[in-house]
Amino acid sequence: MKNEMTLREYINYLNTILHLPTTEKIQKKILKKFERTLKDDLQAWDNAKKIKVKKTFAKVFPSSVLDNAYKLNENYLSQILKLNSDEVEHQKQFNEWMNNTQPDIVTEEEFKKYQEIFQEQNELYNKHIKVSLEEQNNVMLKAIFEKFFTPLDIKRWEEDKNIVYHAELENNIETLNDLRYIQAKQNLNQENGKAYYQVKVKD
Repeated sequence: MKNEMTLREYINYLNTILHLPTTEKIQKKILKKFERTLKDDLQAWDNAKKIKVKKTFAKVFPSSVLDNAYKLNENYLSQILKLNSDEVEHQKQFNEWMNNTQPDIVTEEEFKKYQEIFQEQNELYNKHIKVSLEEQNNVMLKAIFEKFFTPLDIKRWEEDKNIVYHAELENNIETLNDLRYIQAKQNLNQENGKAYYQVKVKD
């Protein structure tokens, strides 16, 4: 990512990493929401420098400022992505607990809780990033795939597995609270891989 970007460039960047809907209506809403954040919350709009873009001028902002705007709009973006709000909150609470847990566990109850959590995480770590042929076949057989559904989006599936694997391996609170991780986690948790195919529209 560049050190400085226009707001439009940054929204396009978010479209790429979050797979946001690209309809004109939604894109305008996101643009307006971020513009208000830059104006009202971060007060970075009025003093932003301008660069010439084609026949007009556009404001440019440091990537750090745009990232702050992103953090302030995570809940809004999660709604657009139709993420499960309860799961998002639960995931963040879990991440906070993991981040604040000290290695010197003093009670048996705390030890068991800590052990269960790490067992769950180890199971995730042990999965390969690549989508296996068995995983693909299971989904296709259940869905009678080729006749009624679009082809599996293997690229997106592997991208989500990659995001989740490395985020949990890194075990950084900021990374685990990022919408890219939460979205990928929810996609992978959908029954029968439903995040990676759609019902075909009848002609």
